[in-house]
Amino acid sequence: MLLCFACNPARQIEKAEQRVITSAASFNKIGKLWGTLNPCANDTFYRTHQDTLLTVDTAKLVIHDSIHHIDTIRITVERKIFIRDTAVIVDRRQQKLDADSIAKLNRQFVAANQNIVDLTSAASKIDKERKQWLIFFIVATVLFFLSNGLWIFIKLKSL
Repeated sequence: MLLCFACNPARQIEKAEQRVITSAASFNKIGKLWGTLNPCANDTFYRTHQDTLLTVDTAKLVIHDSIHHIDTIRITVERKIFIRDTAVIVDRRQQKLDADSIAKLNRQFVAANQNIVDLTSAASKIDKERKQWLIFFIVATVLFFLSNGLWIFIKLKSL
């Protein structure tokens, strides 16, 4: 009976989900993976409405004279109107992810610059100490040779 519950795949999935939900690092890792598998839905919809306005005007001119004459003037004006509506749907999730990535890279950049400044100051401090030790060594060597030379000079003078 215990073996039936131990190998239950539904129960294992439920345990894994609980582990992911309770661990912030796992939750963020799975969230990023889900974000790459399900990209943002940025869509643009276009709606075009076309209408034709047709104006017809007729004028009759009748002249009664010895000759019966009727003139008809017909004026047709056609205007086409195009209306284009654009609706843009933006998923702000990708913008937030990009802003987070930029902020993370900026923090890394600042930390790297601080590390460079620290290493430069440490190197200049080491160079300063090395110069002091070199001066000390040169002065000690000169004093050693002067004292030995003076000692030899005194010994030769006393002979």
